[in-house]
Amino acid sequence: MSLSHADTASEKVSNALALQFNWFKTIHTVGGYSGPVVSFRSNSLRFTGPGNDWRLEGLIKGSIELFKKTQNFEWLDIIERDVTGFLSAQRNDGTFENSYFEWNPFEGGMPHEPAVLAVCLQANQVLEQYDRSITGLEEIVQRYLDDVLTERLWNKSMGFVRDWEISDFQYTNAASCAAMLELINVLAEINGDRRRYSYFADALAQTLVGLQIEGGYLDGAVVSSNRRGAGASPFLASRCLRALRLHANLVKSSSISEAADRLKTFLVRQALPEGGFKRMLWTWRPHSINPIVTGASAQVLTALLEDGFNDDPFYKLQENWLLSLQLPTGAFRNAIGHGQLTPNVDKSEWRDWIPSAGWQDKIFYFLALRGASSPSNEWASKEWETRTRVKGAWGEYIENPEEIKVLRKGVLFYHWKKRKRMASVCKLS
Repeated sequence: MSLSHADTASEKVSNALALQFNWFKTIHTVGGYSGPVVSFRSNSLRFTGPGNDWRLEGLIKGSIELFKKTQNFEWLDIIERDVTGFLSAQRNDGTFENSYFEWNPFEGGMPHEPAVLAVCLQANQVLEQYDRSITGLEEIVQRYLDDVLTERLWNKSMGFVRDWEISDFQYTNAASCAAMLELINVLAEINGDRRRYSYFADALAQTLVGLQIEGGYLDGAVVSSNRRGAGASPFLASRCLRALRLHANLVKSSSISEAADRLKTFLVRQALPEGGFKRMLWTWRPHSINPIVTGASAQVLTALLEDGFNDDPFYKLQENWLLSLQLPTGAFRNAIGHGQLTPNVDKSEWRDWIPSAGWQDKIFYFLALRGASSPSNEWASKEWETRTRVKGAWGEYIENPEEIKVLRKGVLFYHWKKRKRMASVCKLS
C-alpha cells in the first residue's frame, strides 16, 4: 500500500470514529449510555435507561487506546467519567444496577459485571499516571469477588461459576467463566497477589479447556456452555481467548497457551469472505451464519488483535466491510440477516437497524485500535431513514439525534426519545 493510500485509509477510520462517538453523545445521559438492546437471545426495547453492562467495556477500552495515541485529555475525562459512573451503580449486595444487557433492567449481569470491572482496573492504571486514580477500586473488585463470585455464584462441586444464583446447578457458561477468570488475573497482575483467588482462577481455566473441541473443522473452538449439544459462537469464544492467554502468561502454562493458540486459529477460520463472522457452529448440525451482528464480529477482531494475530489484508477486508455499514447517524448497522436464510445486505428487518450501545462499543474499540480521533470534532449525527420489514410487512426505520422510530404501514410501532428511560411506544418484541 502506498503512503497516500495508507493515509486515506487511516483518515477514513478516524472520520468513522469521530462520527460514531458523536452518535454516542446523542444517547449519553445521567448515569451512562442509554438506548434499546437488540440481541441474540432477547431484546430490551421498553426499558432504555443507562446500562451498566458490556457496552462500557468497549467504550472504556477504546477511550484508553485513543488517549494513548492522541494524549488528548478529553479522552481521560471520558474514561474517568465512565468508570466512576459504573462504580456508582454498585448495590449493597455487590452486583450492579441494570447490568444484564438484553434483560435490563436487572442486576447481576454475566459476563457483563466482571468484564467491565476488569477494564475499570486497567483504566485506573492509566488514571493513576496522572494522579487521578480512583481510591478503593481494588477493594471494590475484591468485595465483588468475595460476595458475588465465591459466595453466590461459585459451584463448589463442579468448580465453575453459574450465570446467576438460581441457574441450574450443573450448568455453566463459557463467557461468564472467561470474564471471571480475566477479572481475577487482571487484579493479580496489578497487585502482584495471585494467591488469594488462585484456586478459582485455575479451576475456571480448566473449565474453559474442558469445553474446547479437539479435532475436525471445529478444532480449538470453545463451546458456549457445558449443556449437551451446545454450539460454538466465535463471538463468545473470543472472550475465552483473552482469558486463556492472560492465565497462560501468568502461570506460565504451555498447555493453556496451546489451547489459546488453537482457539485463535479456530476464530480466524470463521471469518466470512465478504466480512463478518459466522454466528454459531455445531458438531452435529449445520452451522448458522445469520444474523451477522456487526458488533459481535468486531469483538472477534479485537480479540485477535490483542492476541497478536498479524495479517493486515485480513483486517483491512473486515475494516472496509464495517466502514461500509456506517450510517449518517454515526451508528453502524446493527446486523445483517435477521429473518433470512442467507445474509443479504439489501434485505432487512427492523432488528438489523436499531443500534445498541452494547454492540456499537465493540466497533468503537476495533476502530480505535486501527485509527485515532478527538472526542470534540466537526462531524455531526444526521437523520437517516430506510425501508425495512416490520412484523411481516414493509415499514420504515427512522433515526435522528433526538429519537428512533419504527413504523409499519404508517403506524408507529416503536418510538424512543433519546436519553429517556422508557420507550413511549413499543409494539415490537
